[in-house]
Amino acid sequence: MFTESSYDVFMQSYSIIDGHIHCDTPALIEEAVPAVFQAGIDKMAVLSYGHMRGANRMGSRGNSNPAVLAAKSLYPDRVFAFGGLNHIPALTLSEKAFEANLVEQVRGMIETGFDGVKLIETKPAMYVTYPFHLHESVFDRFFGTLEEEQFPVLWHVGDPATFWDPEQVPVWAKERGWYYGEGDFPSLETLYEQSQDVLKRHPGLKVTFAHFYFLAGDLQRLGQLFETFPNVRVDITPGTEMYTSFSGDIQKARKFFVDYGDRILFGTDIMIRAGRFDREEMAAQIAWMRRFLETADTFDAGGKDLSFSGLALPEDTLRKIYADNFRNVAGEVPRGLNRDRARAECDRISALFQGDVHDGDNPDVAQEAKRLIT
Repeated sequence: MFTESSYDVFMQSYSIIDGHIHCDTPALIEEAVPAVFQAGIDKMAVLSYGHMRGANRMGSRGNSNPAVLAAKSLYPDRVFAFGGLNHIPALTLSEKAFEANLVEQVRGMIETGFDGVKLIETKPAMYVTYPFHLHESVFDRFFGTLEEEQFPVLWHVGDPATFWDPEQVPVWAKERGWYYGEGDFPSLETLYEQSQDVLKRHPGLKVTFAHFYFLAGDLQRLGQLFETFPNVRVDITPGTEMYTSFSGDIQKARKFFVDYGDRILFGTDIMIRAGRFDREEMAAQIAWMRRFLETADTFDAGGKDLSFSGLALPEDTLRKIYADNFRNVAGEVPRGLNRDRARAECDRISALFQGDVHDGDNPDVAQEAKRLIT
């Protein structure tokens, strides 16, 4: 580990797998993915969103499966692809038929060559847009299939507790519609109860909860979850509130990371998205996250006027967090890609654009992605 306060270079190199990168803009892939590699990431998992209906912020209907498939196609040995679900059939199918459709989607992802599934349906802003919720019986066969196939799940449950508090919610979160203290949003405790109800019914589910399950401020509770569900893992993808919580009791946090070093995965939440990808900011974020894990420094992170204290973790723990734990979840190398099925998935998403006008501000990104899958 590196503990010098003069932070210029790391004394020890590590193989690092970034298990949490969003990829929504195909036109950026050939620029952004190599830039991430150059910043010290050896392999990455790119994630798709699942959406209900209507054009999402990335200009694509349904989900961003085409973009993550394009990234995997261009870098097949270094990019893992996690797909998002299509909930649109729920509008027209019976509950029983939708249940079967969800299983078909899992089987289709596996045959296409996805490496896992990303669930964001329990982020409160998304939760209220769906007719069915993940803890309901209509999803039992879906989770049972994931469990049977040992198909990895990266699952976003909740958001920071401050997003329910009118006095503490950040302005930027409120501007994005992420204030949940009024309206029909579920409470954070409700989302915990519902997700753990799924785990009780499917204890073999290979699941990683994003953003430390938003329990960085309650390590005892997270430890109890780990003890109850041996297949559960978390990633350390920021929000920065997570690192503020760790720094509040650095010795307690360090002990937790060492004790549960085989349950924690590295992830950055980098956005390969038009208007969001900044090469220098991306590299700086990877650097300060490494500094937090590898050194005992106290430092400002990314010019955000936030002071963190580092964990100075032992090398064996670092190797687990940086790569070994992800390999145990998703394998040493990405699954092979069925390019015909990948192009067909692009066409499926593209077909949802029918009747819309495509122009420079709203391109058919699914077809842009398809052109990269050769």
